[in-house]
Amino acid sequence: MTRKVPPYAKRHAEALRHPPHTVWIAAGPNAWKWARQRPSHVVLVAPPEEDPAALDWRMCRGHDPVLVVRTGPAEGAQVRGLIAALLRDGVERVLDEAGTLFVPEVRHA
Repeated sequence: MTRKVPPYAKRHAEALRHPPHTVWIAAGPNAWKWARQRPSHVVLVAPPEEDPAALDWRMCRGHDPVLVVRTGPAEGAQVRGLIAALLRDGVERVLDEAGTLFVPEVRHA
């Protein structure tokens, strides 16, 4: 099954094809407004009404660290799901607004 890309991915397609660029992902109830207020930034939206795991975040690979910003009170489970989806799709480093760094889990054989 093909997953759809997050909002604004097509708008920023050229920048996303040529890493590295700073990529912001707005999550939470004000994500759309936050993204519209930053037209000169590469901002994608994690729509609060959608499961971030259902979206294809592969276009963010190579733009490490990807910055996740909460735009108002966002459910912790949704933000954790967004970070997990980014790591699943090949992002090597994700930073949240508190400066917490998330990296892929290292599995030892």
